[in-house]
Amino acid sequence: MQVLTVASDLNNQGFINYLKPSCEYHKLDSLVLEYDDVFFSNRLKDALVEEYLKTVPDNAIIFFTDATDAAFLANEKEILTKFDSFNSPLVFSAEINCWPYRGFESIYPQSTSHFKYLNSGGFIGKAGYLKKIYRDYPIFTTAYDEPYTWSNQYYWNYVFIQEHKSIKLDYNCDIFFNTAIQFDDMNVFKNKLQSGMERTVMYNSEKLRLNDEISFINGRIKSNITNTLPCHIHFPGPISKLLMEDGYFNEIRRQ
Repeated sequence: MQVLTVASDLNNQGFINYLKPSCEYHKLDSLVLEYDDVFFSNRLKDALVEEYLKTVPDNAIIFFTDATDAAFLANEKEILTKFDSFNSPLVFSAEINCWPYRGFESIYPQSTSHFKYLNSGGFIGKAGYLKKIYRDYPIFTTAYDEPYTWSNQYYWNYVFIQEHKSIKLDYNCDIFFNTAIQFDDMNVFKNKLQSGMERTVMYNSEKLRLNDEISFINGRIKSNITNTLPCHIHFPGPISKLLMEDGYFNEIRRQ
């Protein structure tokens, strides 16, 4: 299994304090795809992954993770055992928001899970299948998503809706756990972040929510929602990152 991430700043504290040491601790074969160009779209991540895939055999297993707000909690053997149980060529992290385009909600596959929607910050799959997806759905096309060409989250939501019979979401948090804060309107959420008082309220509310939803056990987290021990945790968004920086997740940090 090859762990891939994309980064331009290897001095980022999230990368140094969480992802890098967690890969080392669990002896994961990790590779950073670096770039120093203008970051014009989050789809640059997929463009770099697609280019890297040209160098690996189709049967290789690729685990992609965001670089600055994620950490591994388990070794390769556990991850691959859980991946095999999905009987799918590609498995994505799941989250509570349908973002950035809520119009997808009405055509999303029905799920009773707390985590209903794809999150592009973590996935594991077979290199050959990923190559096929990138061929069938060109990364920077404007054919179906012109307003959202900046977003790889939109790209992968679109692909999943078309290919959901093959691509699976980790609804049960067997491999992935995502801490995203729930919001109804991104613009309202961004405006609240501009207010110190509102940001403090959201910070405290999020801390209370996570206290209910996860437990820390021997350097792992347990999802109290799904009663599972995920292998990977992702802290997307500004509130989760504040919690990460303030030490809320210190129990899973690997020094």
